[in-house]
Amino acid sequence: MFTNSETTRQFIARHFRKRRTPLTEAAILEAIAAPRSKYDVYWGVLALRDCGTARSVPALKGLLHYPMQDVKDCSLLTIARIAGAAETPFYLEALALKGSRKTYPMWAIEAAADARAIPAVVELVNAALRKANRPKPADPGDAYLSGLKFFARMGLDRPEFQSSLDLLTKAWPNLAEGHRTVLSGILPGSDQRR
Repeated sequence: MFTNSETTRQFIARHFRKRRTPLTEAAILEAIAAPRSKYDVYWGVLALRDCGTARSVPALKGLLHYPMQDVKDCSLLTIARIAGAAETPFYLEALALKGSRKTYPMWAIEAAADARAIPAVVELVNAALRKANRPKPADPGDAYLSGLKFFARMGLDRPEFQSSLDLLTKAWPNLAEGHRTVLSGILPGSDQRR
């Protein structure tokens, strides 16, 4: 989950080699705390996916309001990789931020959150699907797809998910073909919604 590709590892190594910073958790945390450039923070967040432990989580959480969007987004995914379900409340906090992009918190929730996320995910999925069910359907965005993948991981037979699955059935014809393809691969019987 959220592993660095070999190419990303090479970019990280090249960046920190120029800075003479070893690729250790302590050194990377220092580079993030006192960056010489915004790229120290960005590449540092990604480096922590390989060398970070629970010790890194507070520093990564502190980046939720960082001015560079990629840093905010990558921090969430790095926390999900390092801490898993233990940080479910933080993913929910990030999801609830006004004006934030919902895709990355939902991606972290999809991959790592536990049952504590169910009410917030149901709310987000239902809101998105209601948009697709309007007389003039609106784009539901992409974040709801991670919500439905989270449902599949948690078990679709949960009663809490029924309202979302009912809305999905109604919205199915209004969803983008690419979304229907993704959903057909993760939700049993999705092809029968057509």
